Amino acid sequence: MHIKKTIAIIANALGCALFLFCACAASVRLPAQTPAPDLATALAAPIVTITGKRNVPAGARPQDYVSYSSPGMSQPGGDYARLWAFFDTVETLAGGWRDNHDDAAAKRASEWLRAWLVAPATRMNPNLDYAASVVDGRGFGRIIGNIQDLDNAPALTAADKEALHQWFNTYLEWLMTSKSGMAARAAQNSDGTWFVAQALPIAVYAGRDYLAHALLEEAQKRIGVQIMHDGSQPQELLRADSLSYSAFNLAAYAQIAKASAPLGVDLWKYVSPSHATLGRAVDFLVPYNSEPSRWTHPQRQQLQPGFLNEIIKASGVTVNGALPQATSLPVPAFTAVAIAPAIGNQVVASVSGVSGVPSVANGANGANGFGAREVPNVSYESGVSEAAGVSGALSVPNVSSIPSVSSVPGVVGVVSIPSASSGASVGNVGGVGSVSGFSSGSGISGALNAPAGVNFVLQKDGLIFLNGKIVLAGQLAPMILQAKAASPNAPVFISADGNTPISTISAVMDACRKQGLTRISLQMQ
Repeated sequence: MHIKKTIAIIANALGCALFLFCACAASVRLPAQTPAPDLATALAAPIVTITGKRNVPAGARPQDYVSYSSPGMSQPGGDYARLWAFFDTVETLAGGWRDNHDDAAAKRASEWLRAWLVAPATRMNPNLDYAASVVDGRGFGRIIGNIQDLDNAPALTAADKEALHQWFNTYLEWLMTSKSGMAARAAQNSDGTWFVAQALPIAVYAGRDYLAHALLEEAQKRIGVQIMHDGSQPQELLRADSLSYSAFNLAAYAQIAKASAPLGVDLWKYVSPSHATLGRAVDFLVPYNSEPSRWTHPQRQQLQPGFLNEIIKASGVTVNGALPQATSLPVPAFTAVAIAPAIGNQVVASVSGVSGVPSVANGANGANGFGAREVPNVSYESGVSEAAGVSGALSVPNVSSIPSVSSVPGVVGVVSIPSASSGASVGNVGGVGSVSGFSSGSGISGALNAPAGVNFVLQKDGLIFLNGKIVLAGQLAPMILQAKAASPNAPVFISADGNTPISTISAVMDACRKQGLTRISLQMQ
């Protein structure tokens, strides 16, 4: 079953990629993002669901989101328009309740939410396995705010809220662990920013505090990588529609900034170590808001004056002494690569929108990768002098030799490098939870080997053991307090394997943080 599904996914994705590469002279675009409907239109609109598509690719089910109804289509003919009708209509209806306590609007919004995310017969499966890009689901980060607007509406029942939380928890786990999600997170350009713009608000909504703070820190690192001192965005300037993508990337940051507010952070005021800010990025584009044709970098898509208004309004930047009226931001030209197998020996600076990158034999000088959960079977990586800005790498197994690594600064969350046969002259590896199995490892500083402390073992079935004792439901917080009382400043060591539910790992980390235990090390077996 899984093999058939995998073959179907690859066939569908390769068909889409083949069309994109062959249609060099054509402009392959997503449909323009139209403004959300007015309240009267939204109230009258019939509910369309994901099960309404005519064609379902081999291996997919009617409830799977499908970007393309068949490989090689020039425009998304599957569920894209349906999904965005859902996002836009619910936004308008939720606003009707938020602003005017319109009962009819709240009732209709709840009906849309049930149809898409609750009702077993019509709800969307919580993944984007058949999407051309994870960016298709960027509206899920936005709709979290709409659901919160409806929280005090009688039309949204307690059972609805529970089902919605369950759906988004499952979708978040897919984002964090699937190949498509991890590839999007690893991208240095707007693909990666839109990953965070989905995952962060969902993590806040789901109460995954530890993950939310980690994603916020990741967003701050991205600002330093993506935005230059003058406000330009080099990764987006490389695009064929560079003005569209520069604005599109800032739209993602606007969504991230909104989700960061409950965490006590104003992302618009954040200044990176390189002095990059979102405000400077907005300022860089403002001169072209009234006259997009003045833009001197590549731009195929014709933008209308005022295309940046929504972002300017979100940022609080005034233009001629006033905030502009918000307008719809056009979606830039669509680019995605579905599969990139067997990369041999090359400099990999950025791989965006790739659902799988297997069998990397020798990849030198890979720079600034975000969120790589697992990099398997790297046979040889020599002479690495510096790899800066790498965040969220959980496991780098089966490394046969890593000689002469002089410095790996800025590495966040690298928790396990097992089974390395030779690791000589490792000068400084910061934030590494465990470096095990080295037959020769001279000069290794700062590596932790799980000394006495608060020790968790998390099993694949969700069972939790604390210092050798099983933790039953409801006992996690009091048992952590008991362990903290015995050793107030003890570090926390968490051991899990690749099959441990991410929800279990996050729950333990969140519980430790809430009890004041913040020295946490995670080791994936």
